[in-house]
Amino acid sequence: MELVGPAGAGKSTLVRTIRSRDPEVRTDLSIWSLPRPRLVTNGLLFLPKLAALWRDYPGSLWTALHLAVRLKTLQQLLDSGKTRNCRALVVDIGPIFTLAWFRVYARHRTWNRWLDQWYPRAVVEGAAAVDAIVWLDAPDQVLAARIRMRDQAHTVKDKSDHEIFTLLGNYRKTFAQVIAEVSARSGTPVLTFSTDEKDPEQIADEIMASLSPQGDQ
Repeated sequence: MELVGPAGAGKSTLVRTIRSRDPEVRTDLSIWSLPRPRLVTNGLLFLPKLAALWRDYPGSLWTALHLAVRLKTLQQLLDSGKTRNCRALVVDIGPIFTLAWFRVYARHRTWNRWLDQWYPRAVVEGAAAVDAIVWLDAPDQVLAARIRMRDQAHTVKDKSDHEIFTLLGNYRKTFAQVIAEVSARSGTPVLTFSTDEKDPEQIADEIMASLSPQGDQ
């Protein structure tokens, strides 16, 4: 189950709430917390592509390939069965987030023939990896206030309301596209919550109730 939503929607708070409620629900895996040996192995497999593309996209391609390696590694772990010895796995930053990043950034900065072929395959693998999507959101004014008040840095933390609202709108549009792509392939259910109407405890209750009692999701 992957949690997605715009900045300030409450994903990290919800992860902490779920973690405190049920020790059999894992929340420790994300695109940024992966075993280094497997990352290195997958990175070596990408080296021929990197060498071939570096001439045309010096420097700017690195972040895209870096995330492609991490996404591949995460999907391998999800497919391997090593994450199934728990009631459920809740991921804050996973396949949906990464695919959305490629839609927003890579397509405008580093898109090329290889990435154009890679992205559809990544959507198929992402659809197979995610059993459910939890979409968290709140009104723009609420999100803007949360972004400004929290200690965590953000690119629009000191920007105007208009700039923050524009970013949030683009964020929602992009994630809607990715979620539609994934759901069209796998029928992945989407649970939607407004975090200005329900607190983390209430949302956690509903999420926990949706989990399979057999613990095979």
